[in-house]
Amino acid sequence: MSFAKPITVNPFEQGAMSQILSDAPVLSSYEAGWHGIHLAHYHQLSGEIPEHYISQHIISMSAKNPEVLEVISDGKSWMTSSQVKDNMIQLYPADRSYQVSWKGESEFIHCYIAPQALAQIAYESVNLDRLELMVHFMKPDPLICQIILALKTELETNPSNSRFYAAKLREFNPPDIHIYEVVISESKAGTPKIKQGQYITHFAEFRLPAENQPRMIELAKENVVKAMELPGLISANFHRSLDGTRVINYGQWLDRESIENLKKQPGFGGKSEYWEGVAENEHHLYEVVLTIPSD
Repeated sequence: MSFAKPITVNPFEQGAMSQILSDAPVLSSYEAGWHGIHLAHYHQLSGEIPEHYISQHIISMSAKNPEVLEVISDGKSWMTSSQVKDNMIQLYPADRSYQVSWKGESEFIHCYIAPQALAQIAYESVNLDRLELMVHFMKPDPLICQIILALKTELETNPSNSRFYAAKLREFNPPDIHIYEVVISESKAGTPKIKQGQYITHFAEFRLPAENQPRMIELAKENVVKAMELPGLISANFHRSLDGTRVINYGQWLDRESIENLKKQPGFGGKSEYWEGVAENEHHLYEVVLTIPSD
């Protein structure tokens, strides 16, 4: 198989993958009316695919690894052998160049996801302007494997209704994930330590527009000094999310009575919270039930 120049393949078009794979899928969702996501189960003998582009994201699960598999994308190479365990996950982002070669029989399941569908799933959890998908090669991921196998089973056993199952996957609401850095740290007991049964933990999340984060941090710095004057507050730490939309407050207290005393202070309770007009706040009290040392 050879191309005069790299071609772009759209896996959402039925039969399009035959441009790069010699054998048709033994199972696929093309006749099931899925939208924004498709599934295809392949068996392939030894082969080679010249440089090409894929217009959709591919999550691939290896059901049977070939003797040797090599993937080249944008000048970087990944290689593996049949000694690698089956049911490993690969992620191939859309609109990148790929060259693939393999020796020996191979079995794999492709899950094709439209970039727009992924953006719809992710927009509440990450800053898409800072999101760059990278190739992931032969990584263990039991959750993704279970999702792909569940889609395959549904397609096999109930193809006419499997599109509703796939649609639910598109509506999946992922965890609210952010990356943080510490911007304020105050303590009466040296470096704060987390121990079971020692302190009551106060965890507060401030949600805000990114442009409000600097002001929120200024207000936190001003008011944490007042809070630390209370005898029951042992430590207070503020973290800012790198995408600008969150500020987290983690505090350690001796007892609940001290926390109630803080709520009586101006700016910390009632109708006069210091973050009013800048952020929305949700807070809860916790107790430590398990710690695992790093060494």
